[in-house]
Amino acid sequence: MFKLLTLVIVVFTCFTNSFAKNFKKDESFKKLEDFISKINTIQGNITEISPKGEATSNFYFQVPARLRINYTSKNLPLNVIITQTILTYYDTQLDQKSQVKTPEGILKLILNDRLSLLNKEINIKNFIIKNDEIIVDLTYSPFPENKIKLIFNANNFYLKSIKITDEVNTTTMKFKNLIFNSKISDKIFVIKNKKIDSKFDF
Repeated sequence: MFKLLTLVIVVFTCFTNSFAKNFKKDESFKKLEDFISKINTIQGNITEISPKGEATSNFYFQVPARLRINYTSKNLPLNVIITQTILTYYDTQLDQKSQVKTPEGILKLILNDRLSLLNKEINIKNFIIKNDEIIVDLTYSPFPENKIKLIFNANNFYLKSIKITDEVNTTTMKFKNLIFNSKISDKIFVIKNKKIDSKFDF
């Protein structure tokens, strides 16, 4: 779960210096860079397909340092919230919440006050435009065994899917109903236990 969350955050936060160096003169790259740099919030739906089955969720991401994922599949009654200080897992079925300090690896990625196309931890292997799609293949240095493929809509630059492949498995996340730069309430990033109605302010 931690690795997958980290890789999802990589997608939402940055690309790489080598990418900018090799493709900064490309008109599609310039437009993609401009689009990403102006993002303050993202929300939408994810369908996650892996060897374990299929799971659906909705997510809220806010710059800087806030991410919430609500799994909506019956077999995965889980909400996850990441802030600058706390990583929270909430079992919606059992009404149980567990919290740990946000891992340093995640924290480094989400503290930027704007989304950027520059990150030394990411290495772009391929960047092509095909059939109205921008396809980006990359690796992330903390998890070099993972190969990540991003597919964007070439017309509006919306993220369509992420495919993450390690030595054994492939996980695909498909994105729908994306909304950008719409105000997200602070309450979204707070989880209350239904039974005891407790509130954690991060």
